[in-house]
Amino acid sequence: MGNSNSSFASRLRRAQDISAILKGLEDYNPPNVEDSLAGFQAYIDSLVAVNNSETSFMKAFRLAAGHRRDRFFNDPDSAIRLMAALKTGVKMQYGRNSYELALLKTISERMQYAKVAVPTVNTDEATVPDSSEPKKSIRHAERNFGSITKNFNDFITTIEGFNSYKPATDGLTLENLRRVSQDLTSLNDDVAVKLGQLQDAKKNRARLYLELKERSERIKSYLRVKYKADSNIYLKVRSYRF
Repeated sequence: MGNSNSSFASRLRRAQDISAILKGLEDYNPPNVEDSLAGFQAYIDSLVAVNNSETSFMKAFRLAAGHRRDRFFNDPDSAIRLMAALKTGVKMQYGRNSYELALLKTISERMQYAKVAVPTVNTDEATVPDSSEPKKSIRHAERNFGSITKNFNDFITTIEGFNSYKPATDGLTLENLRRVSQDLTSLNDDVAVKLGQLQDAKKNRARLYLELKERSERIKSYLRVKYKADSNIYLKVRSYRF
């Protein structure tokens, strides 16, 4: 009946099973209010609520992280694509051997071995890794979201010093590039905030679930005393592990 699966969902289900068993006992009246049927059910309700809260923050974090990834990498006017287009435009205007192009290449070379890992979040952990950082095994140089923002800004600062810069499209104007830069910073801030909220929700959930083992052990002890160690009721509840 019981098992030792440690996921939050499985522990919640086992707690709900115990509550269902207790509901069938007309004379269940433990000394601690927290262990009463009403007290235990209220605690289970709090577990459901904290699970829902974590799920909500997880969804918000993933949406923010996905939107940021698109703006940095996947959108037609993403930061990476704009930087590539800027180099092409500067090459066309100043020449392939120009000092201006060499300056931009120096900045972009910081990221040539870079790779940003796809965000992975373990929903059963108390903490979640910052998806803005690539996995340690990936040779990432500076190509994480923070450094891409810096390099994008370095592109802008460098181009501001060029004589007679004339972009081929409106998307490559300094005015538009500055708007994109502000957007990148806002996206980083938004992900950081949502990540913090998710981490707090996970810590709160982990803290609340720590009580489950202690509560269940008190209930088991009461059932053992009241109904005896060989009773069906006690044996049923005893089989649940947390």
